[in-house]
Amino acid sequence: MTPDEASAALYAFIRHKPKGIDTTRLTRMRALIEHAGIGQPFAVVHVAGTKGKGSTCAMITAALRAHGYRVGLYTSPHLHDLRERFVIDGTPIDADTFAETVARLLPSLHAVPDVGFPEATTLLGLAYFEARAVDVAVMETHLGGRYDPTNITTPSVSVITTLGYDHTELLGHTLAEIAWHKAGIMKAGVPAVSAPQP
Repeated sequence: MTPDEASAALYAFIRHKPKGIDTTRLTRMRALIEHAGIGQPFAVVHVAGTKGKGSTCAMITAALRAHGYRVGLYTSPHLHDLRERFVIDGTPIDADTFAETVARLLPSLHAVPDVGFPEATTLLGLAYFEARAVDVAVMETHLGGRYDPTNITTPSVSVITTLGYDHTELLGHTLAEIAWHKAGIMKAGVPAVSAPQP
């Protein structure tokens, strides 16, 4: 499989936008992780919010790297190349590793019904970070948080950036409804950090 074929294989999982929030993504993620045999042998910093998620992820990553940690960074969307979403110590996944990882995961991605693009890319990120033995993965949510595929992780800390009105057709038309989705990344017994909220 070439890198272009790997990208095309992932893009094939793009589905039409649902009329409501997809509450079944975590069920599919559990099935994907089990089928692919992926664990989480690294700490996770999980970031949700409306404004500044990417910048917050970049700053957390830089701080961790400055303290000597090997850090994986998973973000969305990408700007120019799909491989930008999967970064270790400042370097995106190389083309050959990207193609090899996608090829290895395709049987699992096809074994679980109704897999979407966010689940496929999240699985790839987790598999890549596990294979390259990162110390910490900084994971940015795609949309919302509670039902986001990245919420399959067990974080060491959950981070909520400033909230605003985003994806109201899916997350709700009030800040309280939107906050409920974002706050879904917080776990019992896990420290959580939030920006001041409106």
